[in-house]
Order: sequence, then C-alpha cells, then structure tokens
Amino acid sequence: MATTMWDQVASEENGTRIEERLKCLEWKSLIQHGSSVKRFMKTRESAFEILIPIFDAVNESNALLLQKEMNDLGLQLKETTAGRGVYRQVDQQVSRLQEIVGKFRTKFKQATLDPATVTNSDLQQLVTEYQQVSEDLKKNLQGVKIPIGERIQKIFRGVDWGRLFRLVRVASHLSS
Repeated sequence: MATTMWDQVASEENGTRIEERLKCLEWKSLIQHGSSVKRFMKTRESAFEILIPIFDAVNESNALLLQKEMNDLGLQLKETTAGRGVYRQVDQQVSRLQEIVGKFRTKFKQATLDPATVTNSDLQQLVTEYQQVSEDLKKNLQGVKIPIGERIQKIFRGVDWGRLFRLVRVASHLSS
C-alpha cells in the first residue's frame, strides 16, 4: 500500500501521525498478513521504491514455483508451468520454420518448371524470415539450455541446401 498527498499535509509530523493511525487501525490486518506501507512522494525514485519490492517478490515467487515443481514434484522442465510456456513458444517457432522450408520447396518446384517465376527478392524474403525465426528459436533454446531435439532436426532433413543456394544464384542472375 502507498500513502499519497505528502505535499498537502501541514507538516511531516502530522502526515506521519495520520499514516500511523491508518497502519494501527485501518490496515492492521493487512499488515499482519504481509502487506507493507510505503510513501509515494510524486517522484520517479519514490515510485521505484514502491514497485521494486513487488517485482522482486513476483520474481522470487516464480523461481520458487519452478524449484518446487522440479525438485519437490520431480517434474522435468517441459512439465513445469514455466517450461510449458517455453516449449509452446519453441513449438510455434519450429512450426514456423517448417512452414518456411515448405515455401522453399514450393519455390524449388516453381524454379524447376519456370526459373523466371522465382525472383531473387522472393528468395531473399524467405531467407530473411528464416534467419529471424531461427535466431529467435536459438535464443529460446539457449535461454533454457534445451538441446536441439529430433523434431528440430527433422526440419532440415530432405532440404537440399546446395540446390537452394544454386537457385538463389540463378535467380540473382535472372533478376539483374
């Protein structure tokens, strides 16, 4: 809880007296159950003094939940509340990479039938998108130290990277 209007009290002593009365009478039960009282002085520093303990408590609570789930309940990371969220995000990124690889395959087929239908900018857009999603996925995997598993490796199986780069070179020559 935060007290306000400190700039409107006649004296700090008067404000402190009002604050103590609130603590002893109105907020006593809340304080006994772990609430705290801070003064908001209409400054950025004052706001941070109020908010930082709240953020710290939330972070500690999340860390404790992860520890409890893994140590006390014997869950693996992917079974924890935090892990499920990370795995869901990784799954979405892997699916997106699979979709991009599918688009590459479609471009290969188009280029085989008619090389003029595949432009360098089409391929560059796919490469850029692929690199961004790959980088995001890499960050997620590094953040939780998840080894690259079978599913991620399956994305890259069957893709002829040499052919892809030859196609990019051909498309580059056609567009110039």
